[in-house]
Amino acid sequence: MLNEDSETIGVLAAQILTGIIDEQVEAERLGKATTPVYRPEHRQEMTADLIIRKSCGC
Repeated sequence: MLNEDSETIGVLAAQILTGIIDEQVEAERLGKATTPVYRPEHRQEMTADLIIRKSCGC
């Protein structure tokens, strides 16, 4: 079984995306280009845990 902590990944992705969208809205409000700006800190790597079970749980 692979535990990739998908809830944490989803929360982090939503926070990053919300920040990108907020910056676009602010740029539009200021009359600037609204192209999304992707920064190096937007790239994240998450670890996964491999869990070996003795039984399939059936």
